[in-house]
Amino acid sequence: MKEYSDLKKFEGFGQWNDTDLKGFIEYFEEKLFKVNEIIVNEQSEGQELFLLVDGKVRVEREVMGEDQTLKILEKGELFGEMSLFDNYPRSATVRSFEDSKLLIMERKGYDKLRKEKPDLANKFLELVIQTLSMRLRQTNKNLEILSLWLI
Repeated sequence: MKEYSDLKKFEGFGQWNDTDLKGFIEYFEEKLFKVNEIIVNEQSEGQELFLLVDGKVRVEREVMGEDQTLKILEKGELFGEMSLFDNYPRSATVRSFEDSKLLIMERKGYDKLRKEKPDLANKFLELVIQTLSMRLRQTNKNLEILSLWLI
């Protein structure tokens, strides 16, 4: 059963009060995934964002016919945010690395949130932007390191 206290596991919600968290959780569905279960497939259509409440998931891409791990995400992290805002296929496959509990927000839920509680939608959007920014900075560092190997 989804509980607003699950959101407190996410660093970005640390400044949110209980009233905001209770109102926000209404826009999510909860789903449990068993170890090694695929959550999303690379190149599939998607319109959901996922909050990892418990467990770990593996982000992977197929490279030269083999699955390559890009990152292991742990509780308190989100993924799938790009699919919530654009109409492009998923950029990676995500599968549960261990039994995992996820909160899922579909695009229609986000659109409803924007209409019904625009202040919460803006707070959430800031959280997503911060996540994307951190990931872009890490990618830039990784590219810098990789470029040193290519010189």
